[in-house]
Amino acid sequence: MKRTLAAISALIILLSLASCKAKDAGATTAPSVSETEDISQNGQTTAFDEASEPVSEGVSETKEESTSKAPMKRAEVLKLYNEATKRVSDRKISFGKSRKTGSETYDSDLALKAFKDTVFGFMGIGSENSYSRSVEKNDEKHSRYIKASELTEADITDAKCEESSDGSRFITIKVKDGSSSITNGGSLLINAPIDKSGISAGEDDKDYFDHKTAQNVFDAIDEIAAKATVKESYKNAVIKATTDKNGKLTSLKVTFEFEITVSQVYDSGATATGSTTVEFYGFKW
Repeated sequence: MKRTLAAISALIILLSLASCKAKDAGATTAPSVSETEDISQNGQTTAFDEASEPVSEGVSETKEESTSKAPMKRAEVLKLYNEATKRVSDRKISFGKSRKTGSETYDSDLALKAFKDTVFGFMGIGSENSYSRSVEKNDEKHSRYIKASELTEADITDAKCEESSDGSRFITIKVKDGSSSITNGGSLLINAPIDKSGISAGEDDKDYFDHKTAQNVFDAIDEIAAKATVKESYKNAVIKATTDKNGKLTSLKVTFEFEITVSQVYDSGATATGSTTVEFYGFKW
């Protein structure tokens, strides 16, 4: 009887061990939920897509490649700006233009004090002398209103460019201070980098000139004051331009502060100061 009970007990133990081994084998071979299924936020399970993670990485890399970096060096920014203004000039597209001054001051001796409006007139200063123009496509005088910029690194103190997600570029260029003078009716001395920026500038007395040099002022009064002395200077000149993703100009603003002094006009003189803002807009490509 003892032998029979011992045999039965041994058999029971062997069967129990076999059952545990089978369970362990099943646990190692059965796929886990974490490997085969992705539990969503609502508690439902869906098949895990092994390609989903690589696909998301690929999308982010494609976005980075499709967005070009804006130029950072001064030479690159200048090239972008110069080419944008040249494209407007070459194709003679239509646009709008305005010029105005602000923060005007006028200081003169007694003889010229009563002629403030006249002096402001030939200097192009004051709200009454503001300027606006709608330039038509292929206007035969198109170059009067905008020119291709010829700025170089020697003409500026800084140039930056920022780019938006749609490819638009926002250019900021700081131009060096400049001056011009005519002494006792003599020849013109001029150093004006701003005149290379694309705005209108030149000789004689023209209302469409955006930067009034000593030459412009002298030409307005030389018939009555042939020996006049005119000194002009500007500072803090800044160009802000926007181009689209194709490099086409969409807006342009040029600002600077100026001072103009006239003397030896019948032994009298006057000084005017202010700020000039020139804007170009509505480019129709």
